[in-house]
Amino acid sequence: MRNSMSGFTLRDLEYVESLHGRLAPVFAKMDEEGARGDIPIVGTSVGRTLSVLVRAIGARRVVEVGTAIGYSTLWMALAMPHDGRVVTIDPDRSRTDRAREFWSEAGVADRIQVVSGKALEELYSGRLDEHAAELAEHFVQSTEPGDLEKALRYSELAAHRARVRGIRTPRRRPVC
Repeated sequence: MRNSMSGFTLRDLEYVESLHGRLAPVFAKMDEEGARGDIPIVGTSVGRTLSVLVRAIGARRVVEVGTAIGYSTLWMALAMPHDGRVVTIDPDRSRTDRAREFWSEAGVADRIQVVSGKALEELYSGRLDEHAAELAEHFVQSTEPGDLEKALRYSELAAHRARVRGIRTPRRRPVC
């Protein structure tokens, strides 16, 4: 089966990229740090897609599971109105502290709340109920046994938390 992207040339891709504005310098720093530290962050095209989703549905509240260094969080926060809010859940404080530095540099730290904890515990606790979101977005980054079950529970909880017009965007299928 032929890859649907095989008909595109480098020139085509450069043209598509040129339609978007230049990336803020903070994204290059995040890309470098992600590569250097082998930190799982999404690519620019996924970031742009998340940005479009946030704008398209007029999201003012997003719940994200899995922050890493805050790359996708930044894309979504930049796409929101100034009174918008991203609540992101991650137990790794060293990474979320680094993410906060990036968000401050980009000028959106005031739109992002970090919940330091295990996602399933936080989602089941009910403490996040006030953050019913238009977009519930989650990661499954590890490949440990049980990830499929965890991914299904995230999806179930995300569907419960998202408003009727909300969207769930699982990003990666777990490998079991």
